[in-house]
Amino acid sequence: MRIKLNPRARHALTTLTHYGMITLGALLVALATDGGDGPTDAAGAVVSTTTYQRARDLGLDVAAALARNDSYPFFDALGDLLRPGSTHTNVNDLALVVVV
Repeated sequence: MRIKLNPRARHALTTLTHYGMITLGALLVALATDGGDGPTDAAGAVVSTTTYQRARDLGLDVAAALARNDSYPFFDALGDLLRPGSTHTNVNDLALVVVV
């Protein structure tokens, strides 16, 4: 069974690859407040100015992960998945952007 990560992390990939946030000095965090989403142990992921280069250094293909709609292995290999565990609350989904 293939594990696919949630839309928030996929959005982080989309933002990274298509909108060039890596050049803006941005940090993007996307997560589910209940601590997990769908069939995975991840609540979301983090994308920063170093994500793209670290992925290239590891031989990861951002566009291929995005095309497969399967960003879990991509973020897992980078160590950028958020795995807080269950929070026992489901307030909302969060997307945070910090630009410096």
